[in-house]
Amino acid sequence: MTHSVNIMKQLLVCSFIFFYGGMAAYFPAWGLCAPLKAQPCLPAGITFSSQAAIDNFANNYPGCTMILGTVLIEESVVGDINNLHGLSPLVGIGRNLAISGTYSLESLAGLDNLLEVGESLSIAGNRSLENVEALGQLSLVGQSLRLSSNGALKDLKGFQSIKHVSQDLSITSNLALRNLSGLDSLQNIGGQLSLLSNPVLTNLVGLSSLTSIGNVLEIFDNPLLQSLSACGQLRTVGGDLIIDRNPSLLNLRGLEGLQEVGNFLQIVNNASLNNINGLLGVTQIGDLLQVYNNPSLTSLTGLDSIDHQSIKHLALLSSPNLNLCSVKSLCDYLKDPDNGAAIDGNLAGCNSRQEILASCAGNGLNSRPGQTKGILLFPNPTTGLVKIKGRAMNGAQVMVIDSAGRILYRTEVEEDSFQLQQIAAGFFTVRIWNDQHSF
Repeated sequence: MTHSVNIMKQLLVCSFIFFYGGMAAYFPAWGLCAPLKAQPCLPAGITFSSQAAIDNFANNYPGCTMILGTVLIEESVVGDINNLHGLSPLVGIGRNLAISGTYSLESLAGLDNLLEVGESLSIAGNRSLENVEALGQLSLVGQSLRLSSNGALKDLKGFQSIKHVSQDLSITSNLALRNLSGLDSLQNIGGQLSLLSNPVLTNLVGLSSLTSIGNVLEIFDNPLLQSLSACGQLRTVGGDLIIDRNPSLLNLRGLEGLQEVGNFLQIVNNASLNNINGLLGVTQIGDLLQVYNNPSLTSLTGLDSIDHQSIKHLALLSSPNLNLCSVKSLCDYLKDPDNGAAIDGNLAGCNSRQEILASCAGNGLNSRPGQTKGILLFPNPTTGLVKIKGRAMNGAQVMVIDSAGRILYRTEVEEDSFQLQQIAAGFFTVRIWNDQHSF
């Protein structure tokens, strides 16, 4: 009889695994039927609204290690819940786990044995939560992972066993979060990755293993974010790539491995962004290419490799220092008058379809003898005086740009020459344009 009862318990747990999403194959920490060790309970789930309810869990539900339904931890009296030690028997939750709105909870100690959450995990609005290190054994979140408005959370150490998020990963409004350290094993996200309004996030350290995002990558309103360099393994974004309102972001280094954006590519409202060279690997997008209101951006070098046929509409707007737009993808796209484009508010050379096409027709700058297209600048190198041969450019504007995209010097062509005596020794890009031509 005892043996029969044990078998029945095992069958119940196997039924749970099959019924709740057929997830047995995704339980590597336990093996295919090792979850049979878990004792299921509470198919309708449970809400813990007080410290007493947490402390009494083992007594109220003896032997329970697997809650089949959703678990909510949300205090009814401000400051009442200060630890989760009473939940230490738990090894799995069949549906959702939400920890929200606590005032005094500083850690998740007590969830140290938790291996799986069958659906979504949400940790939100916990004023004093400093770390999630107790979740170090958690290897499966069946759907989405959300971290929002946790005022003291500094990093994400504790998620190091998670390799896949099948739906969305959302990290928003965490006031003390400086990087994403702890997500270092994460390889792919099936849905959307949202990094929104994290006021002290400075880099994306922690995403070094991430190779694919199934839907949108949205990096929005992170005022101190300076670098994307940790994203070097990212290859595909299945939906939109949106980089918006990150005023300290200097460049897009770290995205060099990115090859495909499935929908919109939007680089907008980034005050310090001075180049987008990190996008040179992108060959395909699925719809709108939009670059606007990036006041420090001078060049669209970085968009060169995109197949122009994959662009459905182009918007280049309100970037007052943008002056080099004659990259191959845009030249090819704009040659077809049926291809829609909104172009305005940029520097001369990039301020209309006609100006960009004029630059494209110039074939760029030729600085070696023997090249006959465009113009020739000589001597090169120079100690100051630069002469122009190949086309009359008297009165044309001249701009000198360094390797970081900064405009160092402006002057005007006189008698087919100009002076660079104010520029220190080095390698520079020179842009020359008038009403008819741009090089």
